[in-house]
Amino acid sequence: MAFLHQVATLIIRLVYKLLRGYPVIPKGLALKSLNSSALIVTLAIYRHFHIVGTPQKDVRGNVTHSGEDLDGQGIIEWAWDT
Repeated sequence: MAFLHQVATLIIRLVYKLLRGYPVIPKGLALKSLNSSALIVTLAIYRHFHIVGTPQKDVRGNVTHSGEDLDGQGIIEWAWDT
């Protein structure tokens, strides 16, 4: 659900920039490559955290895997989970 909020924010910002006449894509090859590489890294990290932290459920709705970070033991792991 959080991913949909990020996409909606991106669309709103792009529409605003287009309506105001601002350049949507930065000029220069260095800025374009920096922005595209940062986007790829950000999406990879987000996807990894989403897979690791999301509980997996079966067809009936029972939790089959609580997520890798939620299986830890001890006070530090509990504090990070909460």
